[in-house]
This record gives sequence, C-alpha cells and structure tokens, in this order.
Amino acid sequence: MTTRFVARYGRWVFAAATVAALGVVFTAVKLPAGWLIAGMVGAAVTAILFRRQLNPPAKAMAAAQGVIGVVAVEPLTKLTGSDLMHFAGCAAFSISITLGLSVVFGILLARFAPYLGVATANLSLIAGGASTISSMARELGADERYVALSQYLRLTIVVLTMPIVLSHLGDSDPTPRLVGAHDHWHVSGLLALAALVFAGGKLAKRVRMPAPYLLGPLVVAMVVAIAHPSLDLLMNPATVVTNVAYVVIGWQAGGGFAVDVLRRFVKLIPLTLLFIAMTIASCFLVAVAVSHWAGVSLADAYLATTPGGIYGVLAIANEVHSGPIVVTLQVLRLVTMVLAAGMIPKIIGWLSRRQGVLTHRGHRTTR
Repeated sequence: MTTRFVARYGRWVFAAATVAALGVVFTAVKLPAGWLIAGMVGAAVTAILFRRQLNPPAKAMAAAQGVIGVVAVEPLTKLTGSDLMHFAGCAAFSISITLGLSVVFGILLARFAPYLGVATANLSLIAGGASTISSMARELGADERYVALSQYLRLTIVVLTMPIVLSHLGDSDPTPRLVGAHDHWHVSGLLALAALVFAGGKLAKRVRMPAPYLLGPLVVAMVVAIAHPSLDLLMNPATVVTNVAYVVIGWQAGGGFAVDVLRRFVKLIPLTLLFIAMTIASCFLVAVAVSHWAGVSLADAYLATTPGGIYGVLAIANEVHSGPIVVTLQVLRLVTMVLAAGMIPKIIGWLSRRQGVLTHRGHRTTR
C-alpha cells in the first residue's frame, strides 16, 4: 500500500515540499514573486530527479492565469487616452523589432541546425506566448518537444534573472496601488474573483482570443473596474490566492524539464542558450530605447519588453508596483506573436523555396 502510494504520489509530495520550503526562504529574503520562482525551481528539480514531466492540472493552470490577469488590471485603470496614444508608438516599435529579430534568429538557427527544420527553428525563438506557441507547434509541422524546451528554457531564464536585473536597474515608476493582494479573506471577493475568472475565460475561449484564460478575465475585470470603481475590492485577491497562482504558473514552466527531453536535445542546448542570450540582449536594447521614448524607468521598460514569460512578468510587475506600460506592451506583443506564429514558418518556407528557384535558375544560366 505504502509502495503504491509512493510510486503514484511520491513526486507530487516531493514537489510540494520542495516548493513550500523554497517559497518560505524566498519570502524571507523578500525576493519579488518568490512563490513563482519557488514553483518553477521546485517543479524543475522534481521533473529531473523523477525523470518525468510534472505539469499542473489544466483547470488549475487556467485559474492561475485568470488570477494573474485580474491582478494585472490595476495599472490599466490609470490609463488615459493620451497615455494610449503615447504607448502605441512604443508598442509598434518594440513589437516589430522583437518580431523581426525572432524571424532573423530563427533563420540563423535553421542554418546552424538544418535538421530542426524551418518551422521548428522559428517557432522555438518567437519571443512571446510560450505556452500557446508550444501547443501550436505540432499543427504547424514543427517538433513540439524542442519548441517547448526552447520556449520554456528562455522563459525560465528570464524569470529567474528578473530579480537580479531589476535590482541593478533601479526602482519602477512610483504609482499608487488601487487593486492588489491583501491578507484578509472576504468570501464575497473570492466568489466574485472565481466568477470573473470563469466567465472571462469561457467568453474569451468562445471568441477564440489568444491566451483566453489570461486575457479574458483581464478584459472583463478592466471593464468592471472602469464601469464601477467601487467594485475593485471585490476582485482584490488575498495574498495566499495570488501566491498559489504564482506557484502554478512557475510549476507549468519548470515541470517541463524532463530528462528524456533534455537528453534528446542535449547537443543543441549550447546553441539554444546562445540564441536565448542574443534574444534577451536585443530586447534589453529595445528596453533602453522604450525607456527614453516613453519617459518611463528602465525597470518598467525592461519588464515591458522581456522576451516572453508574460505570466511571470505580470506577476513580478505586480510585486514591484510597475506602471501600465508593462501590461500594455506585454499583452499587445502576446497577441501579435500568437497571430504571427502561424504565418512565420509559411513566409520563411516561401522565401526558402523562392531562393531555391533563383539558385537553380542561376546554375542553368551559368551553364
């Protein structure tokens, strides 16, 4: 009986204990979004030690995304029409540069590792919407395991290095907090949050919105907060609720690092890390430009332009009280990247075929 229990639930118990211990330590040292990082590290360690992926239940992941979406609404309630116009140019600039770099880096990766294929190389380096891109990989003719490994490896590196980077970039823009986590339980607030997350997610999924369980509750919460500002307290998650959501979000990223996946692509990991480093470095340069353009702190600009990891980024942004530019640019980029994901491999494939035709014609002319 005991042996059967250990075999069936041992890794879950180990993961829970590891996450809890790390969460307590990270909270004690005041690490931003410490429970998010605890979930990520704990799940990754468990997946590697037990040689099996450790993914959270789909319903738990959907609920966690919804909580993150609701929490992210607060900065958006401060936006004015002039702010939106001001951020529109920054968004267009940063998204186009990031998308262009994703395509260029994908082409280079396909050249260095031709056995990956054009679709796999490009999807693996799209900076944004890791979970959505990974789920789309198979239907777009790509190797979903490598795409997921590359996407979540970049997400993990971004989130794990975020506290260190932010500590060297200075404080975020000071903004008064209207909605945020607290330490008191309110049954009405929890019920309102649950209803909002459920309804927003279902509605967004029905209209086929990208990342529906994140963006659906975010949009609905923003409409409610603008229409009835007095109701913002009903959507004010207790600290323990947001921490649980952080753990699940981190768990999803870290739990994908199973030994068989790492072993299969072990030869590609150095090359993958190189392109991840290039992506992060280029996005940091974009952040410098956005900081000067939008007149926001470099910390907020970096959070707004990080290459992926929107759930973790929004969680950390909430912890450090970032301004509305972070949510605005991250959400716009997520939508853009997901919409572009299906087109990029087709465009690159068309260019490759065209180049092949031109090369063939050149050889015939030479003859």
